[in-house]
Amino acid sequence: MVDEFAALLRAYQERHHLSSNRLAVEIGVDPSYVIRIARAERPPPHRHLVLAMARGLHLSPFERNGFLLAAGHAPSSICQLGTWPPVLQAVCEVLISVELTVADQDAFSRIVCEIAERWLLAGRVDLRGRCGSIAERSSLPGATRSRP
Repeated sequence: MVDEFAALLRAYQERHHLSSNRLAVEIGVDPSYVIRIARAERPPPHRHLVLAMARGLHLSPFERNGFLLAAGHAPSSICQLGTWPPVLQAVCEVLISVELTVADQDAFSRIVCEIAERWLLAGRVDLRGRCGSIAERSSLPGATRSRP
C-alpha cells in the first residue's frame, strides 16, 4: 500500500507539474512530510490529508476515489452511500471472480457502465472514460490487479 500510494502521488504530481514543496504548502503540512510519503518512506496519511492532497492535485472524483483507495481509505462514493448495498457486493464479486476471464470481466464492466449511464443525469454523464477495460485499469499508476 505504501509503494502504491507513493507511486500514484508522484504520477499525479508529475502530471500537474506540482512539487512536493508546493503541494505541502497548499495543504498546510511540512514539505519533508510530503517528500517522505512520495518516496514511500512514510505510510499514506490520514483520510483528511489524502483528500486535501487530492484537492491540491485537482483530481477528478474518479481519481480521488482511487487515490483514497490506494491510501487504504474507503472511496468518497462509498462513504456517501453510508451503507454497502447488495448490488455493490454482487458487482465486486463478479469483478474479482477468478473463474471469469479478463474478457468476460470487461464485457460485464461495459454492460454495467452502459446501464449506469442511462440513469446518470439522463445520459449527460459519460462513464466511458471511467469504465476502461481491466487491462487499461491495471496499467494506471498505482493499479495492482493481477490475474491467475
